[in-house]
Amino acid sequence: MYDSLASKIRTWVLVGLVGLLCLVFILQFGGPQSQGCTSGGAPSFAVRVYDQRVSVSQFEASYLLANFQRYPIELQKAQGFRQLLAEGFVDRALLAREARRLGFHMGEDDIWKRLTKDDSALVSIGGPRGGAQRARLGLFDEHGVFDVKRAKSVIQNLLHQSETEFADGQIEEQLAQRMREVIEVNVTVSPREVWDAFALEQDKARIAYALFSPATYRDTLAVDQAALSQWMDAHKDAVEAAYTANKHRYTGLEPQVRSRHILIKVAPDATEAQKAAAKARAEDIRKKALAGADFAELAKKYSDDQATARQGGDLGYNVQGRIAKPLDQAQRALKVGEVSGVLSTDYGFDVLKVIGKREGDVPEAEAKRELAHDLYLDSRADDAAKAAAERVLAAVRGGASLDDAVAAEDAKLGDDAPAKPEATTTRSFGRADDPISGPFDSGPLVNQVFAMPPDEKLPAEPLQLGKEYIVYELLDRERPDRKDFTDDAQQRLRDGLRSAKARDALDAYVDGLRKQAQTDGAIKINPVVLSYENARQS
Repeated sequence: MYDSLASKIRTWVLVGLVGLLCLVFILQFGGPQSQGCTSGGAPSFAVRVYDQRVSVSQFEASYLLANFQRYPIELQKAQGFRQLLAEGFVDRALLAREARRLGFHMGEDDIWKRLTKDDSALVSIGGPRGGAQRARLGLFDEHGVFDVKRAKSVIQNLLHQSETEFADGQIEEQLAQRMREVIEVNVTVSPREVWDAFALEQDKARIAYALFSPATYRDTLAVDQAALSQWMDAHKDAVEAAYTANKHRYTGLEPQVRSRHILIKVAPDATEAQKAAAKARAEDIRKKALAGADFAELAKKYSDDQATARQGGDLGYNVQGRIAKPLDQAQRALKVGEVSGVLSTDYGFDVLKVIGKREGDVPEAEAKRELAHDLYLDSRADDAAKAAAERVLAAVRGGASLDDAVAAEDAKLGDDAPAKPEATTTRSFGRADDPISGPFDSGPLVNQVFAMPPDEKLPAEPLQLGKEYIVYELLDRERPDRKDFTDDAQQRLRDGLRSAKARDALDAYVDGLRKQAQTDGAIKINPVVLSYENARQS
């Protein structure tokens, strides 16, 4: 029958062709697959939305049409392709249902008529970038004429569907697409929106800036115990909250040792004479400690480990193996209050004093004071970073360059201070850009820069971004010019805005349909079709 029909296509008019094609497709190739049945009593659907069922064979056929199977299985799993397809079927069913509610209709003859003109099928894909994708079927011969035999082969042998099942699926796709078009056609873009988009695109700025991080100043701070006690009294709620959140860290502890150390550095390429001099210096410091000198003060005065020297050489509590092996072994062999001999490490020579040991449960008062110590340092470090930023801003207002003001502030820090502030210049950036990378949102900075009055170059005060403070100076500002607001530019922006608004409108509409369907308990996805283990691969 197909051969006979194919021989007449060359002479029949298109209307007659479509009619006969519909008749043949409808009469042929029925069977269980067209009903979405599976063997062995398994669920007869892949996706169900209200009374609309998608068969397993329809699901697998669409997976092939979407060309997902060409990717390695591991990538298919990672991208969640089967879930995306299932969500696409849900969207399709909801939109097609709405289209019917609004009076739209489509039959099999419409599908076959489309196939004779357009060699493609639609596949709905879910997800943020979802929608209907076109899949080329290859139904036309070398002369660009619709080939019935080829259509039969593709539908039967490639997609493993009956013609009726294929047509039914495409009816749903076309109705869903019609609904998408209805939603999108009602989207409008005002002239003000086009201008705002142009201004957003054309408005540019460039700044010089410096970041002041509390982490830079934290290790420069010494903690006075009396001041810490006063701070704890004034911040009881914060200390209590920290203890509640961290109580587990102070129960059931394995043995820990707390020590102070004094490091005398030795360069990797040091001569034997230099090493001997460094060791002799360490021996002299050790003698001072044994004679009763305050070890913490000795560390502040002599230690080359700047990170701990300001804290009196305090290494904190450490479990076995956490610090350098020579120090670790020494502190475990000593009693509380004892001073080690001169220890050789990869960095030079060390002298160590044990100031505490603990295991099991730590008393609540001790735990709270340890936590308060960190909170207090964090608070003071934040104050120090903010104060440094304020001094730099004041210096720039007074006529200094940002480079010089930052350099003067950096000079107050030790050579080992981490992440010193540095004057940097950004590239030219727009309102939608992120000009500064870091563990913060630079949006507030961008908003402030573009809100500056024309005669201002500096902010009123340092701006906090996350935990850091920024001081900046506006170097250049390029404002949008009406003469560049050409017809071509307007059309380009209008098209882009309309596309984005249409996408948002469609997403919002589908989201509303989904929420109602979920409330109605009308969405069901068969987990079997989400598995990649037994999926058919081409």
